[in-house]
Amino acid sequence: MHGWLGHFFGYGVILQIIAIVHFIRRRPDGFWIWVIFLGGGFGAIIYLVAEALPAFASMQHSMHGFSRRSRIRLLEATVFENPSAGNLEELGELLVDERQWARARQCFDRALAVRTDSIDPFYKKSTSSESLCAAAQFYFGQQRFAEAHEVATRLLARRATMPAFQRRRDRVWLRGAAAVVRQTKNAEAGMTVGSGSV
Repeated sequence: MHGWLGHFFGYGVILQIIAIVHFIRRRPDGFWIWVIFLGGGFGAIIYLVAEALPAFASMQHSMHGFSRRSRIRLLEATVFENPSAGNLEELGELLVDERQWARARQCFDRALAVRTDSIDPFYKKSTSSESLCAAAQFYFGQQRFAEAHEVATRLLARRATMPAFQRRRDRVWLRGAAAVVRQTKNAEAGMTVGSGSV
């Protein structure tokens, strides 16, 4: 038993040297140097477990090149089946990490081409008052009066169930929606009068 402990203390100097070299390269908190010197072999082991082991684990993260390549192959198969913008963007980002610039650009170009220019997927799913008011104003500007009226009335219908603080906070958007409702009624009335006289 005494022989094993004697061997450990002999190796303790080697562990201290390794810990000091790591300490000099990484520059962690200053109290670790005292733990290494005063703790001997045990202090060096404590330092290496607390500071060097997590650094080694983070170093392994940089060695994921092989898993990245398999992820690229998987995403290429997924994009073949489902060429959605999200899949194409993720594939493009992985290709950038692999420094395959031309293929990454093709993926990003395809992702942009897949995205729609229509405002419907973005604003019809939204629940914020600002978004609904902006959508109603957009539709009105595009002379899509029925859709503008629908979105604005949906926002105004929510006013009754809003708490007082939210009504105060969203009053600008509620007033904007009310203005869109008035304008759409006037525009639709003007269109029916104009179409009836022709």
